[in-house]
Amino acid sequence: MTKHDTIKWRNPYDADENKYYDDISGLDCTGDPGMTQQAPAEEQDINVIMKRFGVKDGSVLPRWEDANAMYGDFSELPSDPVEAAEYIRRGEVAFNTLPADIRTRFESGARMYNWLTKPENETEARTLGILSPKTVPPQLEVSSSTSSDKEPT
Repeated sequence: MTKHDTIKWRNPYDADENKYYDDISGLDCTGDPGMTQQAPAEEQDINVIMKRFGVKDGSVLPRWEDANAMYGDFSELPSDPVEAAEYIRRGEVAFNTLPADIRTRFESGARMYNWLTKPENETEARTLGILSPKTVPPQLEVSSSTSSDKEPT
């Protein structure tokens, strides 16, 4: 390629240019039906798949009659029953290490957890010692004079 040559991009709508490239490639694809299978087209159609799951009105999630159904991001939850049992066991161990008066007050780790998740109980939880006390970062004292400002003694 010389300095004066330019790159020419193919235009899919330019029949003469495309014929030129087809001729030099030696490939003749006319009449080739291709290998694409059209039979599974319907079962791969997203509209058909959504109808199979009961979505008819275009909404993302189906409307079930179950009043206890929950939607959310549960990616942080344990992935199997063994891992879930380990989470529960660690929670029970942590609850059982608390003083007896706190265990008596809440009766179970689950009740204490529900109580702790309410923001209005944060101050009392810190008073009881369940949560560590809030620490205020120390204020730095900045001197207005530097060593070069001081007079020699």
